[in-house]
Amino acid sequence: MDLQPWPAAALGAARLLAITRAATAAALAMTTFMAASAQPAALRLDAAEVVASPIVGAVELDRFGSATTVVTERQIEDLNAYDLANALRRTPGVSISRFNPVGSFGGGEGGAIFIRGRGQSRPGADIQTFIDGVPVYMGVWNHPLLDILPVNTIDRIAVYKSPQPQVFGNAVAAIDLLPKRVPQGRQQLASGRAGAGSFGTLVAQADYGARAGVVDYLIGGGHMRSDGHRDDGDGRLTNALAQVGVQMDRHWSVGALALGSDNRARDPGPLGRPQLNNGEYQTRLGLLSVSLSHRHTLAQGDVKLYATDGRGYWYRQAGTAGDTLTDWSQAGLRAREVLSPWADGELMAGLDVDTVTGRVRFRPTNARPTQFDGAPRLRVVSPYAAVNHRLDLGSWSLTPSVGLRWYDHSQFDSVAAPHAGVMLEGGPWTLRYQWARGINYPGLDVIVFSQNVIPGLGQSWRKLSPERVDHSEFGIRHAVADTLSLDLAVFNDRGANRYVFVPPPPPPPVYVNRGGASVKGAEATVTWQPASDWSVFAGVTWLDSTPSSLPYTPRWSAAAGLTGAFGPWRLSVDAQVVDDQYVLSQGRSATAVNTLKVDSYALLNARLAFRLSPQAEVFLAVENVTDTDYELRPAYPMPGRSAMLGVSARL
Repeated sequence: MDLQPWPAAALGAARLLAITRAATAAALAMTTFMAASAQPAALRLDAAEVVASPIVGAVELDRFGSATTVVTERQIEDLNAYDLANALRRTPGVSISRFNPVGSFGGGEGGAIFIRGRGQSRPGADIQTFIDGVPVYMGVWNHPLLDILPVNTIDRIAVYKSPQPQVFGNAVAAIDLLPKRVPQGRQQLASGRAGAGSFGTLVAQADYGARAGVVDYLIGGGHMRSDGHRDDGDGRLTNALAQVGVQMDRHWSVGALALGSDNRARDPGPLGRPQLNNGEYQTRLGLLSVSLSHRHTLAQGDVKLYATDGRGYWYRQAGTAGDTLTDWSQAGLRAREVLSPWADGELMAGLDVDTVTGRVRFRPTNARPTQFDGAPRLRVVSPYAAVNHRLDLGSWSLTPSVGLRWYDHSQFDSVAAPHAGVMLEGGPWTLRYQWARGINYPGLDVIVFSQNVIPGLGQSWRKLSPERVDHSEFGIRHAVADTLSLDLAVFNDRGANRYVFVPPPPPPPVYVNRGGASVKGAEATVTWQPASDWSVFAGVTWLDSTPSSLPYTPRWSAAAGLTGAFGPWRLSVDAQVVDDQYVLSQGRSATAVNTLKVDSYALLNARLAFRLSPQAEVFLAVENVTDTDYELRPAYPMPGRSAMLGVSARL
């Protein structure tokens, strides 16, 4: 199957960028007009508003004993988040790193997300990121790039904190951004947000969707920029999305999604030593996917073809590295079928196929330029199957499950990732247990290092095995009442086969699989709705890692949020406490040890909105209300108290 033509088609999505700013402004104006005109009747500002949970929307459980944390559009708005790091900054078990108000610098120690002690290596992180189930990440250096993952036009973000082979592969944790779509029963939807704040920060985001007979569509875009709270700390994010679906009959539908983004961020450098800054990082993405779906009583599934083209250009690196210009292309398919062949049983089967290639141009300041030409192209074929069955035990039910994902790689050994689980449900109680194996293959990064960065590594990369994490988790959920829910999870992740290179002596350097980080921990969350217009969320996470110097793995962290409405006002408050922690990337050298730490910190943010109409509001958002001094990287102070004033509307 030749997937090479797809990346060229995906570049068409990038052309949307040329009109993003104008489209965003027009869509925002249209959204505000519709919001103002949709209900001309007298306003009822004293009506109660049913509010969503702050910080996260829910912790969803499936029939395989797995848990998924979901952050919805409402939480993103209440957090006043305009990028992925801000949207997930309070999610229990998730840590972030950044140093600019807008833009996550993609190179070196720039912006990143870490989940329960995973994702610290760069290159070659073990966290996978998706948009609508399509893998979107730095295809050559094999790690996420936050700026190519826009959160505007997104309906929900699914955070998978552990291996779930029945959902995704080639990673041990994952984040999936699911775009908005006009739901059945609605004729149209629209939303927009515009704001201006500290450090010359400007935000404009808007989308509009409608249904016309059997066709539904949605278009949207966003533009965010900031001068930054420090010299050379500026950034810009621009994106545009278009989505269309056609319901061919009662059961079958087709759809297409196009996304383009164009971003840049600069590194201000260590405080007092701006000459050590790492220059500027520019990213671009073009994505195109087409899908065919069906929904029948006893079977439902879909097939999706996708292609992405990306760019990560790192200019003016510190020292003599100069510029590193990376282009990559990915293409593949996702096929999935869920059957109900017998009463209370579920059978799932699927196939993932992914290919990646790329090119890197190295332009050091003290040597001749070199180039990596992208050979060989990497391919992973990953079929999977799983089954579960619900047993009726009177007032209780028991659901055991088992499954297997198989990996066939074009360059590395084939491996299997089994999983098994059980759920016991009765009344307000849900008890669950899951064991699952996560697999993470080396990417093009090991070949680039061997050919262009450390040529002495030679062909040693060919002997590498994929990294492995064996995950076990026990969870309890207790719905104390309709308005109060408690979740507790205790987990243990045992890592093995981490790929590193062993430097001389003795020569030559070689790639080997050696050890791996292990993390055990516990996470507790509570969601409480004391009234229809007030909601409270709190979560605490405890992590114990081996080695103890594992970066971005604080021993204790806690987050809490409060959202409420009173008359025409709506208040959202979120707080976070994070223990001291080791930081910076976990190097791929066998001798690398993380020694730098940042102190513990506590943060408080708030957003107050006044309803102008049932569909529109003006808001004031204040970050770091207490003006706390803190760092996510040594000598990179984060912003103090800052504010944004804006307006938002939805239909």
